[in-house]
Amino acid sequence: MPRPDVLDNIERTHAEGLADLVADTPLQHGLSIATGYVNVGGLHHLATVVEEGRSVRLLLGALPEQGLGERPPLLSFEQRMHALAGERDLARFPPSRAADRLRAVEEWLKLPNVEVRRYLEQFLHGKAYLFGSAADPRAALITSANLTGAGLSRNLELGVVDYNPTPSGKAIRWFDALWERAAPFRAELIDLLFPDIGAVDPATVYLRALLELYGDEIHGVQATEITRVKLASFQRDGYERARRILARHHGVVYADGVGTGKTEIGLAFIEEYALEQGRQALVICPAQLRENWRKRIAAARLPAEVFSFNEIAQDEQLGKGTGLKRHLAADKDAYRLIIVDEAHALRSEDTSWYAAMERLLGGERKDLVLLTATPVNNGLWDLFNLVMLFAHHDRAFTSIGIPSVRKLFVAAGANSRDAENLDPDLLFPVADAVSVRRDRRFIQDKYPGESFADGTPVRFPEPHATTQRYDLDAEHPGLVHAVVGQIRALEMARYRPSAWLLDPVEAKAEVQLGGLLQSQLLKRFESSWSACLATVGRMIQAHDAFLEGWQRGTVLSRQALVEAARAETGDAGIGSWVEQTLEEDADARPASEYRPEYSDAVAADRARL
Repeated sequence: MPRPDVLDNIERTHAEGLADLVADTPLQHGLSIATGYVNVGGLHHLATVVEEGRSVRLLLGALPEQGLGERPPLLSFEQRMHALAGERDLARFPPSRAADRLRAVEEWLKLPNVEVRRYLEQFLHGKAYLFGSAADPRAALITSANLTGAGLSRNLELGVVDYNPTPSGKAIRWFDALWERAAPFRAELIDLLFPDIGAVDPATVYLRALLELYGDEIHGVQATEITRVKLASFQRDGYERARRILARHHGVVYADGVGTGKTEIGLAFIEEYALEQGRQALVICPAQLRENWRKRIAAARLPAEVFSFNEIAQDEQLGKGTGLKRHLAADKDAYRLIIVDEAHALRSEDTSWYAAMERLLGGERKDLVLLTATPVNNGLWDLFNLVMLFAHHDRAFTSIGIPSVRKLFVAAGANSRDAENLDPDLLFPVADAVSVRRDRRFIQDKYPGESFADGTPVRFPEPHATTQRYDLDAEHPGLVHAVVGQIRALEMARYRPSAWLLDPVEAKAEVQLGGLLQSQLLKRFESSWSACLATVGRMIQAHDAFLEGWQRGTVLSRQALVEAARAETGDAGIGSWVEQTLEEDADARPASEYRPEYSDAVAADRARL
């Protein structure tokens, strides 16, 4: 590259030009710098490019203030030094991302061949970077650029390098005259840059802590343009944070509240991966949501496959046992983005669904987006199991100060059944590192006047509790005793399948489950008739699914019946849902393995319900 002549921070930066001048000028020729303003970035550049052994004279001045310079030069200089101290405070607070830069600056300033003085007799506007001496001048860079990171690289500046000895010598003699009248300032500058850490003010401590926690997000993954799906601003912010988490950990738990548009987030990821990056995307969801996902993906003209949890568990690449089928169109390692809707369905590691997901996520590295409004249902282990799907091993988060994920969850009280023993604050480091979670109130407060993409205002219903007192026995004599009697008469046959096998060996866990559900139903009736009615409705739908399956010669698995209780069957009814589910239910068993009266017992319970 030719020697620098004109530096404008466009075609060639001052930082590059200064580095080239240092490299081109023999070591015995000193460097003299006059600048009105200096900061850590400028000093660090000098410490980096100026080799040890070259003499350096740094002359600091004071820029004029607005108001025709009525303030004394000393005040202007002190103001500039105060700004430098503020930058120092933000960079110095340990553990600092700027620690290496600061150490380099400190070591360089303490070199015996580096001198620093300040000139305060009048305003010093001139910025000059001069090589050589008055007797043997080598080059003079006369410029508008101060010795700052922005001045050397980013600001629109203009500087010209003159290699002729006559003008270069005149510039150096000008510098020498000012230098003789300036006061030593190196010790003060070092003290200013590196004081005792106790001098840091509380506001800076707070900002430093935020920077340490979230600094990578400020300078992290570049935002991407999404065109196939429209995102509200709060969705866009959540999506961008999820992208940054995904880039670092290859997995994210997107847990915004119900009704906040998590499907749009999934579609945005599909657009980014499938269209922009050309990588295959796979969506996994409950069977009842499968068609909705396919319609949304088709409407957005996006390429992605959609399968239910049962289909994934029965896929020949991912499932175990007999009756496996080919569902995935490609090899499992061809998929690079996996989106799981209603991901809390994977909260237990002891299911065929979870095992299939582990096999899917094995092999080639894949990015996993878990969409769920309720990542914790039964306890903290729910969240642990979700996180471990993409973390893969216990020491996955050592880089953020978590040596063992399992020990962290145990310390937070994951093994305790008493809510008083839980300490979710201990989980904050890992939860904050891998999840996006904003509840409805947060969105309403922080994004006032927000609208969804279709123009619908972002509003969420606010419950208003009122007390209604009544005498149920007076209004409906004998009703409570009748309802309680029906609940107590329930045989809970659907929940105790092992008791109805041809060779019955009733599982103790099933007996306990049946009794627990019966007791909870009584408590629900006692606390809220509407909640009890909703529960009974779900139980009836699950019983209907059982009886439909029995008519087809099959006893549906417990997991399938749990899904049936929450299924949106629509006009097609539960029969259509059962027919579809039977094709996917790998854990279903033939009805011939059970006594014929099993269906009668379930039907009797259904009638009581």
